[in-house]
Amino acid sequence: TDVHALYLDLGCAALGPALREIQANLLLEPDTHALLICSQCVSPFVKEENYLPYYLTHTDPFAWLQAGAVFSDGGAAVVCKLVEDQEKRGILRTWTGCDPKGVIATYKPDWCGFYLMNGSFVRKNFVPTMTTLFNRLKDEWNQYVFPVTKRSFSMNQVKRWYFHQANGVLIKEAVTTLGIPMERVPLIVTTEGNSSAVSTLRLLDLDRKNGLVEPGDLVVFFWTGAGNGA
Repeated sequence: TDVHALYLDLGCAALGPALREIQANLLLEPDTHALLICSQCVSPFVKEENYLPYYLTHTDPFAWLQAGAVFSDGGAAVVCKLVEDQEKRGILRTWTGCDPKGVIATYKPDWCGFYLMNGSFVRKNFVPTMTTLFNRLKDEWNQYVFPVTKRSFSMNQVKRWYFHQANGVLIKEAVTTLGIPMERVPLIVTTEGNSSAVSTLRLLDLDRKNGLVEPGDLVVFFWTGAGNGA
């Protein structure tokens, strides 16, 4: 069996580009399946005796959101296939973008090769970024969602809103700003930390297992992050 493997190092927003890549591959080979695996493993950076001092003693201003403080290990996977029947489609629209002017992460190859996060930038831009994504969703709803659901946009049409789990306080600020009912916005960062691209798939999986999301329900993912091209 021929298997095509593709590795994307795209940080917390990796699911967007990854799903678009999967869509392109499935359109080229419609009889195949695609296995999407997200993983993050930061524990070696705080377990290894030679690595830990870099986190504890460095004076880099990118000192917030360190591995072990907010980031956590995690893994999630989903199997995708091309569905011709529009009424049975799972993913209705995926959009990704990149702003090269914003420096969210700095890579330190001389510091055992790990990333330092610019917490002040994340704090400043999280809510505006979520607002931009929300407005784009509303603008594109009639083109991509309405033809399938025959439902006009409203908050109540979306069963669950999955935000990138960067920080619980920032998510609550974004939800308040956008007017989204908080009871439709699950959080996992408060109990498991930020597992990067894994976190929103974990939330969907938990909601499915608990019966909070059923076939036919609409859910929305909002991601933002740093990485190679994300």
